Amino acid sequence: EIDEHEAEAVRKTFEMVKLGYRYKDIAKYLNDAGYRTRKGKLFTKNSFDSILNQRKYTGTFTWNVRENVGNFGGKTNRVHKPEEDRVIVPGGCPKIIDEDLFNDVQNILHNRKGGKSAKGRRHYMLSGLKVLKCAECGSDMVGCVRKSHGIEYMTYYCPKHKEDPKSCSMNEI
Repeated sequence: EIDEHEAEAVRKTFEMVKLGYRYKDIAKYLNDAGYRTRKGKLFTKNSFDSILNQRKYTGTFTWNVRENVGNFGGKTNRVHKPEEDRVIVPGGCPKIIDEDLFNDVQNILHNRKGGKSAKGRRHYMLSGLKVLKCAECGSDMVGCVRKSHGIEYMTYYCPKHKEDPKSCSMNEI
């Protein structure tokens, strides 16, 4: 049975990711709106990986996803089983979001590849060398990709401008 209050938080999370919101902004929105995690705690930027990867929200029940692999009596690691070993039941649980929204978010997550420590999909020649600086505030410029009319453009931007355009007015180059 769907807990409508919890379902609304799930829907809002998926919609905000699709719109490009950062996890910390989603957490702030949910916390300010009175939502809490299943354990009754405040949302943090680390609260969303589990939520965003659960196909059950599309009404598809999935079972037998992971197995425990022990290290000779030591710590047990949980690893994902191959797709063909999983039990997947379409319509096996109530639907909260549609399949298209779920797939859109999965594509965003796949392209994002999480955090600063993760290796990106693209190589920006000048990023990380500390040679490309913002002319206005001196911050190291960061590489990104913009799409316009189906064409990808690689640009560099000032992270201070992205956080607060009033603190730095440097445009992308």
